[in-house]
Amino acid sequence: MIKAKSVGMRHFREVAIGAASAFLLRGAGAGLAFLLNVVIARLLGAHGAGLYFMSLSTVIILSVVARMGVDVSSLRHISRAMVNQRWSEIVGYQRWSMWLVATSSSVLAIAVAVAAPLIAVHVFGEPELAVPLAIMSLATVSFSLLTLISENLKAAKRLKPAMLVSSVLYPFAALILIWPMTRQFGVSGANITYVVSTALVAAFGIVTWNRTPEFSGVTPLRPDFRQLFKTAMPIWALTFVQQAIIPWAPLQILGMLGTPSDVGVFGAATRVSMLILFFLVAMDSAIIPKFAEFIERDDMESLQRVGQNATTMTAFLAVPVMLTFILGGGAIMSVFGPEFARGGTALAILAVGQAVNLVTGSVGYLLIIKGHEGVVRNCAIIGGCVTVGLSFALIPSLGIAGAATASALSIAVSNICLTIQLWRKMRIVILPNLRSFKHR
Repeated sequence: MIKAKSVGMRHFREVAIGAASAFLLRGAGAGLAFLLNVVIARLLGAHGAGLYFMSLSTVIILSVVARMGVDVSSLRHISRAMVNQRWSEIVGYQRWSMWLVATSSSVLAIAVAVAAPLIAVHVFGEPELAVPLAIMSLATVSFSLLTLISENLKAAKRLKPAMLVSSVLYPFAALILIWPMTRQFGVSGANITYVVSTALVAAFGIVTWNRTPEFSGVTPLRPDFRQLFKTAMPIWALTFVQQAIIPWAPLQILGMLGTPSDVGVFGAATRVSMLILFFLVAMDSAIIPKFAEFIERDDMESLQRVGQNATTMTAFLAVPVMLTFILGGGAIMSVFGPEFARGGTALAILAVGQAVNLVTGSVGYLLIIKGHEGVVRNCAIIGGCVTVGLSFALIPSLGIAGAATASALSIAVSNICLTIQLWRKMRIVILPNLRSFKHR
């Protein structure tokens, strides 16, 4: 037992060292992103910010469709191939996945750009959304490639560039461009900023991948496309619910039933609440390749030990942030402008939902790496149904608070479901364990 504990702590120290850099980079990215959202809100006001968030949420949903589950599938395949240094397989999978995502996202971007006036009028009832949406549709390509290359770098244990691509460089570039672009073009200028910034960051990620020494000069192995799509299809349904429906459906439905100002306030509250997750995302960057290693070696004891310690650490670090959002939501939201202060209650509700996400840890990734994509998909679908059902039920009477309640409850339900399924399928629990962490 002593030897097992020693081995477990050695693995956890490796994860913690990797996560430390990710925490710093993710923290810098979170700070820049928060500042960027404040600047956008101050420059555009609640109404303009609402138009921005409606077009942004539409593009993010389109990006999930365009990626076809390939981003999460590549994380699984590349992580496992890294264990045995199968370079040809890694390079082949990365190149073909980039080609597939670039093609599908381009088709969707063109379709939405053409249909933008119809979407603006008949879906959101906001004719002035047409031009900003047409511009933002171009980001379907750049954001999709940015997300994919970030996951590729993470799976290849290139944690620093992965964090730069996913968290830091976009808000840094956008902060440089946002003021002159919005002063000149208003909401459309903010959308142009998003398109240009994400394209620059995606290009940086691709160049970084191509310059990785282990991958240079390697003959790529063409993947088995039948197996690729067999793996990706369940993940596609899963990511559509987890990354599109659960986080963005309340905002979209609020846009249909409410006003752009409501959407602007709720969008700002949503972006602030996601700051809680930077601890989990940073830890995921370091721990997911380690999970793949444990699963490849069938070392479930070390997996649970390291997983619990990691979840305990992230929960401990995030508690002060969560309490600040719950107790001081109105004051925090007023930073965006006086008209945003009414979003304090929504921020407090969203913070509780993200706290549940935090304490349950990387349960979804664990089940996917083990091959239980269908289980994760089913839990996500349950959460998605809760999101949509409660959004339509609560938003007409509660407005912004109703959207926040629908979002928080759906996050809690889906993550509790995943935790139960992790125990049923793998006999593992990675909830925080303060006593276990203290004695390691």
